[in-house]
Amino acid sequence: MKRLVILLLVTMITSCGGGGGGGSSDTNFAGNLSLDLERDNLDSGDLTQVKIEVRDLNENGAILKIRSSTSLRYVRNTAVLFPDRDEELRVSPSTDQATDNERYLVFFLSPEDAIGGNYVQLEFTMKATKGDDDAFIELDLDNNDANIPDSKEFSITSPRFSAVVERGLYIARDASEPTPTPEPSGTGTTN
Repeated sequence: MKRLVILLLVTMITSCGGGGGGGSSDTNFAGNLSLDLERDNLDSGDLTQVKIEVRDLNENGAILKIRSSTSLRYVRNTAVLFPDRDEELRVSPSTDQATDNERYLVFFLSPEDAIGGNYVQLEFTMKATKGDDDAFIELDLDNNDANIPDSKEFSITSPRFSAVVERGLYIARDASEPTPTPEPSGTGTTN
C-alpha cells in the first residue's frame, strides 16, 4: 500500500510540475513589446509619432504586425530604426494594406537590425484621416520562420493577429465630415 501511494505521488508530481513554458526555453517567444504615442487625442489631418520597442528579440528574428483603424494612415518614408543614433536607418514596411475595417503594417526584424542582437526601437508617423471616436493601434509579434519566404509569411486575408499591446485614440471630426446620426432611443414620450 505504501508503495502504491509513493508511485501515485511521483506520477502526479511529474505530470503537474515538471514542464517549462517560461524564459528562453519557449520556442514560440518572439520578444516583448511596448508602444508609445506622441499624441492620442487628434484632429482629422493631425500627425502622431509612434514609438515601438522590442526587447528580448528571438534569435531568428520576428514579424512585427501593427493593426490600426482605417482612420489612421502610415506616412510613407517615416519609419526609422533607432532614431536617436547618429546615422538614421530608414526602413519600409513589407506590407501596408487595409481592409474595410482595419489597416495592417508589417515589419520584419532581424537580430542584425538590433542592438546587442535583441533590442529594436522603431519610430514612424501616422496621420489621422477622418474623425473616429474608437481609433486604435495594436501590436503583435510573431517568430520569423526561416523556412518560409518573408513575402509569404503574412496575408491580409488571414493575418493571424493576436493583439499583445493595444492603445486607443480619439480623432475629432472636422467641419467637412458629416456628423453621425444618433440611434433612436425608443423611449420617447408624447404630451
